[in-house]
Amino acid sequence: YGEFAYNDSKFNTRDLLLDFNHSLATTMGFKKILSNKYDFSVEVTKIEQNSSAILRDSGSWYQHGVVRHGFTNYGEVMGASIGPGSKSFFTSISKFSNISDITLGYNLILNNNDFLYLTFENPPYIFRKWETQIINIEFYKKIKNLELLFNLNYIIEKNFGWMDIYDNNPGNKKIGDFDNFALSLTIKQNL
Repeated sequence: YGEFAYNDSKFNTRDLLLDFNHSLATTMGFKKILSNKYDFSVEVTKIEQNSSAILRDSGSWYQHGVVRHGFTNYGEVMGASIGPGSKSFFTSISKFSNISDITLGYNLILNNNDFLYLTFENPPYIFRKWETQIINIEFYKKIKNLELLFNLNYIIEKNFGWMDIYDNNPGNKKIGDFDNFALSLTIKQNL
C-alpha cells in the first residue's frame, strides 16, 4: 500500500515534472500473512522536507502559512503521529492463532528534522538528530472467558529535544540520551 500528498501546489506541469519531490510526503507499506499463522508488516513514512526546500521552502507538514493553527483539530495534529518534519520506519512480525498471538515490533523515528536543519545549520549539530527507537513485545492469550494482554515497550531516546546541542559541558554524559520501559497488563473477562 502507499499514499502520497503535497503540502504545496504545483504551478504547472513543468513544475510537477522538474520538482516532483517538492513538498511531497509519503507512506509506503507492505503486509503479508504467511501460512495463516504469521503476519509480517513494514511501513516507511516521510513527511520532512526534501532537498528542494533549500531553494524553494514548502514549510513543514501540518503547518500552513494561511491557516494559523495548521492541520489540527482542537490543537491535536491530524495525520501521522510522528509529527511534522519527521521520518519513521516500522516493522513487526506476529504469530497468531485462535487463542493466542505474540508480536515483536521495531519502530525508528527521526523527530522533526525540518526544525533541526533550520535551527542548527552548522556541523556537528546537524548530525545529532533527535532519534526515538521503540522495541515492542505484545502477547495475547485467551483462556476460557478471560483475555490477557501483555505489552512491553523498550524506548531508546537519543538527543531528546536536541538537548545535547544546548549542553555547555561537552565532556559530560549526554543529557538527552535515556532509556525507558513501559509495561502494561490488561485482563478482560467476557460474560
